[in-house]
Amino acid sequence: DGAPSIIGRYRGFISFLKKAVPGVLTVHCVIHRQYLVAKHLSGRLHKSINPVITSVNKIKAHSLNSRLFRQLCIDNDEEFDSLLLHTEVRWLS
Repeated sequence: DGAPSIIGRYRGFISFLKKAVPGVLTVHCVIHRQYLVAKHLSGRLHKSINPVITSVNKIKAHSLNSRLFRQLCIDNDEEFDSLLLHTEVRWLS
C-alpha cells in the first residue's frame, strides 16, 4: 500500500530488510497485482474453481461439517486437517 512504515527510505521495513540482506529484490504491491489478475481470470477457470468454493463453504457453514472433515483428514493421515475460507481483498487505493 506504500505506507511509510513499510517502504520508508530510512526507517521502513524494506530499508531494514535491505540492510539485513543486501541483495534482496523487493516488489511493491505484489498482492494487489495478484488480486487484480485473479479477479479477471477466464470463465473456464472460474467454472473449475466454483465446485471447490462450494465444497469449502459447505464444510465451513456448520461446525459439525468442520469436525467431520477434520476427522476424515486425521483418519487419512493428511498433512492438514482444516480449511481456510477464501476472502475478497478490498483496497483503499
